[in-house]
Amino acid sequence: MTPREIDLILTDFALHTVEKRGAKTFEASIVGRTPEGLPHGRFNGSINTRGELEIPFPQDMLDQIARGELIVRCYVQKDGTPVFAGKDTEEKLTQMNKKRQNMGKHNALVNKKRHK
Repeated sequence: MTPREIDLILTDFALHTVEKRGAKTFEASIVGRTPEGLPHGRFNGSINTRGELEIPFPQDMLDQIARGELIVRCYVQKDGTPVFAGKDTEEKLTQMNKKRQNMGKHNALVNKKRHK
């Protein structure tokens, strides 16, 4: 029996601060199609403490790979893969910056009162 083959082509990364709720399973996300009929999908992976991408393969897919029933190839672009901040990340950074600015204003007021 010829093994089923899946090619993963990593086109971009989006960094998020909030874990996506109700995300599709890995298999469901990679079976999507573009308007041109090409395979397309998004999946949620993570970066571990060693800076490595962890792809959430379901156990049944790992078992199929171990039995030789499935081959998965992962490709990245030669000229690099763009990394973007997700909307939630931009919002979080804006919130943190406002908080930092407000703390600076607060500290200035406290110091002004102390020196009078």
